[in-house]
Amino acid sequence: MNIHVNILASAITNAKEVLDYLQKAISENPEFVKALNPAEVNLLAATADCAIDKLADNKAKMLEAYSDADEKQAIIEAANYQIEKLNDLKKALE
Repeated sequence: MNIHVNILASAITNAKEVLDYLQKAISENPEFVKALNPAEVNLLAATADCAIDKLADNKAKMLEAYSDADEKQAIIEAANYQIEKLNDLKKALE
């Protein structure tokens, strides 16, 4: 697999760990979100929006750069999974 795909996979793994931590905190303690002030909630939601936009942009760029079908499928699956997790986090913050 190409080094750029490995770098993307590593970044997605790191982001996933952070998201999983936040989602676990929210699910284990429903008061977690209520304890945040509105600015913190807005910051987390804006960060999720930026991450979604960046992932979508990077996915598009990487799909243009690679011709191997397996690499393209791996990129699509990884990016879509992460976007789904970010959307779940945004819903939890509402």
